[in-house]
Amino acid sequence: MADNSFDEYLDKNFDNMIEDLKNLISYKSVSDEESMDPSHPFGTECSNALEYFLNKANEMGFKTKNIDNYCGWVEFGEGTELVGIIGHLDVVPADMNDGWTTDPYTADIRDNKLFGRGSIDDKGPMVSALYAMKSILDSKIKLNKRVRLILGLNEEKSWKCINRYKETEEFPTIGFSPDANFPG
Repeated sequence: MADNSFDEYLDKNFDNMIEDLKNLISYKSVSDEESMDPSHPFGTECSNALEYFLNKANEMGFKTKNIDNYCGWVEFGEGTELVGIIGHLDVVPADMNDGWTTDPYTADIRDNKLFGRGSIDDKGPMVSALYAMKSILDSKIKLNKRVRLILGLNEEKSWKCINRYKETEEFPTIGFSPDANFPG
């Protein structure tokens, strides 16, 4: 990939990234550990946010997997080693008394900044990671490792999502988490 091609990719896809983030923010994906529906262990909003994200990734040409609405992943590349990018789509509850001046589940752009529940923790970083992966996929660079974006739905409460992932899925060889300001 040429030096400027990543910047060009971001410029070309900026509006799509913002639109996808706005759509993802619209899901009130507060993890509900008391969900009575076993097909939606953290509530339908969390499951719907995951479904939206995985469908978007499928449209972009990635392999995806939904692990019983506990979590999911998006993957590309080749090789035996697995690079993990771990994040989450659940959010903490939003209350207008916390200082919100607009609906926290309707993305609002002011002063060239996007506001909405999850925009920084962690829906924004997950959309950014997805588009970074797509830029590499589109560049036709041949990777000798697989890259997997792992999406939890219960990080804000008790990590049952990642515990479920560890029960059934391959553990990354190496990984990182672009969660909010970490690593900062």
